[in-house]
Amino acid sequence: MKKIIALILILSTLGIMLCACGQKTDESLGLTFTPIQGGWSVSAFGDKREIVIPETYKGLPVTSIGERAFWYCTNLTSIEIPSSATSIGERAFGYCSSLESITIPDSVTSIGEGAFSGCYSLTSITIPDSVTSIGGYAFACAGLTSITIPDSVTSIGNCAFHSCTRLTSVTIPDSVTSIGGLAFYRTSLTSIEIPDSVTYICRDAFEGCTSLESITVGNNNPVYHSDGNCIIETLRKTLIKGCKNSVIPTDGSVTSIGDYAFESCTKLTSITIPGSVTSIGWEAFEGCTSLTSITIPDSVTYIGGHAFEYCESLTSITYTGTKAQWNDIEKGRIWNDSTGKYTIHCTDGDIKKIFS
Repeated sequence: MKKIIALILILSTLGIMLCACGQKTDESLGLTFTPIQGGWSVSAFGDKREIVIPETYKGLPVTSIGERAFWYCTNLTSIEIPSSATSIGERAFGYCSSLESITIPDSVTSIGEGAFSGCYSLTSITIPDSVTSIGGYAFACAGLTSITIPDSVTSIGNCAFHSCTRLTSVTIPDSVTSIGGLAFYRTSLTSIEIPDSVTYICRDAFEGCTSLESITVGNNNPVYHSDGNCIIETLRKTLIKGCKNSVIPTDGSVTSIGDYAFESCTKLTSITIPGSVTSIGWEAFEGCTSLTSITIPDSVTYIGGHAFEYCESLTSITYTGTKAQWNDIEKGRIWNDSTGKYTIHCTDGDIKKIFS
């Protein structure tokens, strides 16, 4: 057994040495070429401002932009990716804070997680028709104002456009079937149109989108529908996303307010929860700093933790049941102590709470 382990270690070391020996550095191009099956993977060498990656090097094609290939190349302003490249690795251009322009060729089929995360100077990008999925944090760059998602994309990963605070509009194509967690977190989207093809939306996909005014879902979507500027999971009758203009439907199509449904909806001022609703989810209205008026029906039997945390302007709630009914509701710690005081207006009197 010891001989076998020793042999494995020798072979592993030999493989690493062969790989290192196979690397080629070209100072004039500012690139290091690492051999991979059938070609080369490239990464940065030096600190050039402008880089053109060749299609071939020493007779072999450049097929991959390696993982962390240009990570923190803060002086890089432009780069040309050849049509021979098929993949962009994880964090390949992460925190290239001066990168202003890049063209992704039609040959690229995969964009790794965090590929352009932190590219603060990158304002627009076109994803080619060859790409089928957008990885997590792939375009989490604050300067992005324009993005084109092609019909080939079927999934948008977690945090794909996280904190793109200047991104005001995006078209989700009919090919997309899933939208990951925090995919559009803290973007400046003013409207959302969910196509019929989307069958999965993570509950916090649009968390922190404080500028949202309009939410619609395709008429033939099998899982979700929209009503009153709300996204509703039809079968479960759960409101999963609302905005400042939301009016919760009163036709019985909503029986629960989902986790994070109105989280950080800072421009929401008032809301009436209809009598069909029985539960209010975790952090459902957390951070609704302008919320001054809310009506909760006596049908509600559960209010999740932090449901009204940091609702600084909300000092009173109208409750359509009695004080005894309110006290019987299963509740998490729904208020933030910094609120100071609040009053529950019940049908038989008020419940006042004061935080010291």
